[in-house]
Amino acid sequence: MGRLFEIEDVKTAVDLGHTVYCDSKSYTVIKKNGEYFIAYHGGGMIGLYGEEGTEYERVLNGKLFWIERSK
Repeated sequence: MGRLFEIEDVKTAVDLGHTVYCDSKSYTVIKKNGEYFIAYHGGGMIGLYGEEGTEYERVLNGKLFWIERSK
């Protein structure tokens, strides 16, 4: 398992085609129309991080992000 700590690390992993999980395997990070979202497998999405121009713009909307590496 490879943990990701920074917004740019998460974005890069998604751009490279990795499945990035957020907090559990029920949530994955996706890219849609050039934006990054945390998507729930049953439907629904939230932005990867807080809104730009606010104090939360560099805060991830999740606690634990990771990719699983092939063995």
